[in-house]
Amino acid sequence: MRVITFEEPGQVRVSLESPADLVPGSVRIRTLYSGVSAGTELTAYRGTNPYLASKWDTERRLFVEGRRTPIR
Repeated sequence: MRVITFEEPGQVRVSLESPADLVPGSVRIRTLYSGVSAGTELTAYRGTNPYLASKWDTERRLFVEGRRTPIR
């Protein structure tokens, strides 16, 4: 399958990867087309997504300086 990865701002990589094993309760869907949304993906491409350079503080519910928060 093809996977789109944002390597760094302005740099996109399309690679081939083996699909993950199917486990009970999961499905695999084949698509003809995909896209990049104006939300999360476009901010990752531009380098403006706060998750790239900040840490999410769950108590204060805002981004603060620190190690970046992994996107899951």
